[in-house]
Amino acid sequence: MPISPIQFTFAPGGDFYPDDGFFENFRRELERLAPGSRIQIVDPANWSADELAETSVFMGWPSDAMLDAMPALRWIQLPSAGADRYVGNPRLRDNVALTTASGVFGVAGAEHALALLFAVARGVHFHVANTLENRWRMPESSFEIFESTIAVFGLGSIGSETAHRLSCLGARVIGVRRTVTSTVPAYLAELHPIGAARAVVERSDAVVLAMPGTPETAGVFSREIIEAMRPGSILVNVGRGTAVDQDALIDALKTGRVRGAGLDVTDPEPLPPEHPLWSAPNVIIASHSMNVFDRKNERRFSLLTKNLELFARDEPLLNLVDHTRGY
Repeated sequence: MPISPIQFTFAPGGDFYPDDGFFENFRRELERLAPGSRIQIVDPANWSADELAETSVFMGWPSDAMLDAMPALRWIQLPSAGADRYVGNPRLRDNVALTTASGVFGVAGAEHALALLFAVARGVHFHVANTLENRWRMPESSFEIFESTIAVFGLGSIGSETAHRLSCLGARVIGVRRTVTSTVPAYLAELHPIGAARAVVERSDAVVLAMPGTPETAGVFSREIIEAMRPGSILVNVGRGTAVDQDALIDALKTGRVRGAGLDVTDPEPLPPEHPLWSAPNVIIASHSMNVFDRKNERRFSLLTKNLELFARDEPLLNLVDHTRGY
């Protein structure tokens, strides 16, 4: 059943720059569900309060000033999987639904995590350096994923897709998450709460971090946890750089306790050229490029239209975020 007209505002920015087809197709969906609705596209760096005054639905990453300028706002659809900057934000009213693009990045994120894991495990960075120097040389060793034990911290869309694929490759996968239920997915050998982190890393050959950026996950991979990792293990991070004590990681890489690290994320970002992480041994830094893939806006469109249907029916939206927890 059609709903009352709404004002839908898009604010492209970051990696969210849909083409004209995206907006035209969405316009048709919006007209079907809410006849008489309006769509506008604003520049997040150059907007006016008058433009946003009647906005009821917003897609983009609104600044605090934009939030203040939208008194009629009912729903924000973020283009990203993370909602870090909105956790506990007093400018975001409790009655405004906040949804992420979790799921959009699941497959690409898992493939990216596996790419980093394989690259470190097989010493791809070593071979690239040899190629650039016209040098024929083999590494001293490599790591086999088959029959290894790999821990995945964070079982959202990216973490779950990663764990599933690792299981298919013959790894024994241990899942770690904030809360544990009695139901353990078939692709996990074990499931533990975050409080068991030390015990888990002590017996893991590799660790993949896919946790969101929240106050609870900040610094969770502390020096204590890193120093407890199994000697010669691998660390991959496709979650948030704030989860890792980078000084402790650098020390562990230098001593060889950690064989290598594949880092899509760091703290800060961008990582300054003089930061010691760049020169740490056996590190691959991927410049937060997990979200670079061809079908991204196609999947965002699919999620947006599904949520629009739910919004029209006044039903719970997909990927609804708890304002205090951030996921």
